[in-house]
Amino acid sequence: MPLRIDIARKVLTDDERAELDTLSEPERMAEVRLRFSAKEAIYKALDPFVRRYVGFHEVSVRPLPDGTSQVRAHLPPTEGPFDVEVRWLRRDGLVLTTARVSSGASR
Repeated sequence: MPLRIDIARKVLTDDERAELDTLSEPERMAEVRLRFSAKEAIYKALDPFVRRYVGFHEVSVRPLPDGTSQVRAHLPPTEGPFDVEVRWLRRDGLVLTTARVSSGASR
């Protein structure tokens, strides 16, 4: 279903929004929902490590065509580093995302 309001400003970084500028409105909204879902999964996976709310702008997500994502965390230097793996799937109008977080090797 279409979103009732455009949540892009609240959940996407400026760079992420710029990546979506050339898409049609339905494609853009589908990408916003996918990235929102991925960020929610990342927050839940990061919580046991940082034990705080991780804001939407503290993580950048770029979904890739193969169902994975490039993820960049913008956390304080005292938190991390972390390896973050995101997988996603769209089917029948639904989005499923999973995130796995582990401590980075250089920690």
